[in-house]
Amino acid sequence: MKDLEGKEEYGREVFAKHKGVFKWGINVIPTYMWYNGKGERYLLGDKLDPNKVLELNRPMGSIKDPKAKIYPFKVHTGKQPYDVKYKYLLAFRVWKALWSDYNWQKAIELGTKEMGLPYSGNFDFVRTAYYISARHEVAPKEMALTCNDCHF
Repeated sequence: MKDLEGKEEYGREVFAKHKGVFKWGINVIPTYMWYNGKGERYLLGDKLDPNKVLELNRPMGSIKDPKAKIYPFKVHTGKQPYDVKYKYLLAFRVWKALWSDYNWQKAIELGTKEMGLPYSGNFDFVRTAYYISARHEVAPKEMALTCNDCHF
């Protein structure tokens, strides 16, 4: 596999072998969620359902939570290796392993050994989502949503 030569309309990379596909945007509409300042996090070794998107961190809150407010988030999506037998994400080594020869098996074996994580030897990929607060690089306050943007 090699890096693609393609660039998007603003001249930025659209693919890098060691990172994957990039999707660039301007004036991207964030994902709005109720957030009370707390969140749930996936911890190494937690069980997962490979048929569902694994949320690595999820903002907590709801319309019924008096401490929650609506916040903007960027959602990064991807795929990560998980152990088919144990049903958890796998630690993998990028330097001197994955990014050297792009051998997932080798990278996982090294990473799980270093972390002391049992590995069955069989892996697949699960879809993941990661929420990042979009408190910077956002539209000016004059362009902020009003109540009528959601409640009409």
